[in-house]
Amino acid sequence: MKMKYLAPAGTRIKFRHLTEWAYTIFKNGSCSRLSELIKSRFGIRHCFLLSSGRAAFYLLLESIKELDADRSRNIVIVPSYTCYSVPASIIKAGLVPYICDVNPVTLSYDLEELEKIDCKNVLAVTASNLYGIPDNLEEIERFAKANNLYLIDDAAQAMGARIDKKYVGSFGDAGIYSFDKGKNMTTLEGGALVTNNSKIAKIIEQKVDALPEMGMFRILLLVVKIFLYSVLLNPRLYWIPNNAPGTGLGLTRYEDDYLVSKYPPVLAALAVILFKELDLITDKRVSNALHLIGNLQDVAILTPVAIHGDDYAVYPRAAFLAANEEVRDELIDLMDSAGVGATGSYPKSIADVEEVKNRAVNAGEIVHGRAVARNIITFPTHGYVSENDLNGVIAMVRDYGSNYEIR
Repeated sequence: MKMKYLAPAGTRIKFRHLTEWAYTIFKNGSCSRLSELIKSRFGIRHCFLLSSGRAAFYLLLESIKELDADRSRNIVIVPSYTCYSVPASIIKAGLVPYICDVNPVTLSYDLEELEKIDCKNVLAVTASNLYGIPDNLEEIERFAKANNLYLIDDAAQAMGARIDKKYVGSFGDAGIYSFDKGKNMTTLEGGALVTNNSKIAKIIEQKVDALPEMGMFRILLLVVKIFLYSVLLNPRLYWIPNNAPGTGLGLTRYEDDYLVSKYPPVLAALAVILFKELDLITDKRVSNALHLIGNLQDVAILTPVAIHGDDYAVYPRAAFLAANEEVRDELIDLMDSAGVGATGSYPKSIADVEEVKNRAVNAGEIVHGRAVARNIITFPTHGYVSENDLNGVIAMVRDYGSNYEIR
């Protein structure tokens, strides 16, 4: 058993963050301060805080469904490779996922496949911005406008990413941010729904006002978990939860029975502290990811997920595509034996998720989404990852690659 283990993802919560949180935890106005920070930073007029990113996504779908004059429009276009909570939220909202294949190089939509879709009954299209890399949002936005669709800019993994000076999450009609444990900053649970559309905001506000508060027991449990998380994310201690039975670490599940509630001020107090340091947190991740990409770009067995032009990615994980599934799986095992939490991310295209495939429409054969699910590998980039750790990963990949003959 490795006594040092790098978690696959996470946000380093330091002792000074906890002490400041303890001082501000019961002060009034934390939710308002967080909302104002998000609006000011990302150039957004309306921000609503909820119990999770997927709760925000669900509430947004309910809102645009109510706002739309054409009640026959019940389809939401989604990329073939994305987080399972995306189709789960669509189905939870009584809508139908329409699965469009991805570009196998960028993981954004395959634009040719997107353009082929008959949008007669389509309500919205969603962008996923996986691994903090902006999708081809300008083209997706153009497609949405041309077909009179709502564009949902899902920035759950991309807080702080941008195209030129425009932040991911602010494209289209509305966006989503997540504060889950593997995201750009974390309070373990929580999310934000943002929009510059006043009509959408009015409906969302009514729905948020009607939501219940998060229960006190759940809040207290989250406070305890945050303190434990801040300690156990340390590589010298992460082996404890990583090897403990029943933690569910590393598992990807389809879940649509999740809490939809208001975001508690207790968690917002910590989120305010971390949000003010978002640039510092992100800079470390970006530096680590670029170090890996720069030193592995000539290795034949791995190709980094590509960025469009000069877009700015924020890399909660560094994502690569392996030459094949065998390479991916063997590299994950190799990293695991060395105490590095490399992962295969989402194990299936959403077209093959049992709870989705009979309730969705597929656009074409979904060749690329399935290939990505077989071949993708991610490496940690968080604040506990040192240059020595990165160089160790690079050396192991290079050594493996030099002895592997691509079939």
